[in-house]
Amino acid sequence: GNEGEVVTQYDMGAITEVGLLKMDFLGLRNLTVIHEAVQHIRRHIPDFEITAIPLDDQATFDLLNRGETMGVFQLESGGMVETCRKYQIEKIDDIIALLALYRPGAMQFIDQMIEVKKGRKKAVFEHPLLEEVCGNTYGVMIYQEQVQNAAKLLAGYTLGGADLLRRAMGKKDPKKMAEERSKFVEGAARVNGINEKLANAIFEKIEMFAGYGFNKSHSACYGHISYWTAYLKANHPVEFLAGLLSNEINNTDKIGVFVSECHRMNIEILPPDLNKSKLRFA
Repeated sequence: GNEGEVVTQYDMGAITEVGLLKMDFLGLRNLTVIHEAVQHIRRHIPDFEITAIPLDDQATFDLLNRGETMGVFQLESGGMVETCRKYQIEKIDDIIALLALYRPGAMQFIDQMIEVKKGRKKAVFEHPLLEEVCGNTYGVMIYQEQVQNAAKLLAGYTLGGADLLRRAMGKKDPKKMAEERSKFVEGAARVNGINEKLANAIFEKIEMFAGYGFNKSHSACYGHISYWTAYLKANHPVEFLAGLLSNEINNTDKIGVFVSECHRMNIEILPPDLNKSKLRFA
């Protein structure tokens, strides 16, 4: 690899076929920024713990809803700024949902969710059990776990079986899909007395969402990192920006952008001082 690291040449499909597990370990620079900001904060709040902060901090949501997301993990892009403003985030679950939805294909559902959230439209549920599955996401199945849950509740699938269904739906394998459809229709009739026509309609709805479904546990981890960076920016801006600047210390372009963000927030940046400056921004 570019950095002298070892690279293997197996594609992920082949790895799955031989029964090996593929994992992605992300080297998130944001975790370093958070760590550094926390070290700065501990100089005056010794027992500060980022994992113990409240997850309902209004100042954090206000910052996101104003679109002041520079330096906030995953929420910096222009499109995401606009989406935060339109969506009006009220809880960490909203952040988690937006991270799962802000991808090609899935983005089409954001406006639909906003309409339902703001009460301008009603969510459509073909069966009361579907409200149990995706009522809290305004009628949209955002997550793969919801797809699995729908199959389990409506057609009596095991969670393992529901995962195979989700995979078949995601890969759009026609032979497997035909098998799963008849299994779903039969199960829906057996478990909930749902007629064939309705069962087919529900299957098609689930199938549409399965193509875009995102893994909720993944989105929730990302959502926490987004929330933590936004919380630090809203409540400890000087410490957070010092961490941000330090982590881009060799990137002059980024430094320029972050310096102008400091000026926008009325944070003064002092020139280097032989007697007072540290090795990094402090």
